[in-house]
Amino acid sequence: MNLTSKIDACVALIEHPNTPEEEKATAQRLLERLRIRAQREGQDISEKSEEWSGYYRLPRRQYGSKYDGRYIPSAELTKLVRSDIALLRKLGRQPARPGEVKVPEPIGDAPASIKFFVRKDDNTFTRSIDITIKGVPAEWWIDREDPYDRSRTWRSAGPQLTALRDALKEITWAYNYDGSDLLTDYHDRNFYDHYRADGHGESDYPRDI
Repeated sequence: MNLTSKIDACVALIEHPNTPEEEKATAQRLLERLRIRAQREGQDISEKSEEWSGYYRLPRRQYGSKYDGRYIPSAELTKLVRSDIALLRKLGRQPARPGEVKVPEPIGDAPASIKFFVRKDDNTFTRSIDITIKGVPAEWWIDREDPYDRSRTWRSAGPQLTALRDALKEITWAYNYDGSDLLTDYHDRNFYDHYRADGHGESDYPRDI
């Protein structure tokens, strides 16, 4: 990102109503440093300048339904995700009340053989919540023909496993936010999420889904 883009990015964060106050303060400090640097380099970054008037703006952040602006440590996030999964599993075992039709729920309706393992993975620059699904039925995987070599096939998630993964994504997204712009290689995300499942429904090494 060039200097003008960085300044615009800071302003976008400061002006966004859902940006946490601590992050706004950090962005304000960075903005002041960038403006000083721009003046030192002889760049016109006043709000009336043509360059400043809208050359680049970050995408608006998207927020999950349970994100409230607080920073939640990764260990606590994993506990929240585990609790949400456990509740859906419990509700899935309960029959519909008389006169009601039970709504399909991929997590709650998943076979009892399926187990979920939620782990955190923190490093210097990013953090992630990793979910591994064990005990996936073999029929939940399908073999697809290799488009480049018809004599070969590759195994991928079938409809049931895909629906289960998407339901897990809904859970993690509720605690997340994303304002990234991949076109400028700008990453702004509360945490990343990864999903894996055992390859053949037994004890194979888990693979990404």
